[in-house]
Amino acid sequence: LPPAASTVGDSLKKKWKKDGDTTSAREKWLELKKYLEVFIGKNTPVKNRSKQAKNMSASDKSKVEVWTIATVFRFTYPRLDINV
Repeated sequence: LPPAASTVGDSLKKKWKKDGDTTSAREKWLELKKYLEVFIGKNTPVKNRSKQAKNMSASDKSKVEVWTIATVFRFTYPRLDINV
């Protein structure tokens, strides 16, 4: 995760490390995306945004928003190497 969103990652790691957590990888990914959207204030009215979202620079918000897309692209897009 980008450094600006480290608090989201830390809180979710604590939640998922609890004994008896049976959350699947897909559920964790969807939960992470939801938390990040709330964190940056996406799809929420300005007056309801968190203090962190209001204080983030546009650059940091963009990095957090693009991180999910870049991560999916990085791990699922076919890789071409020199021998192909």
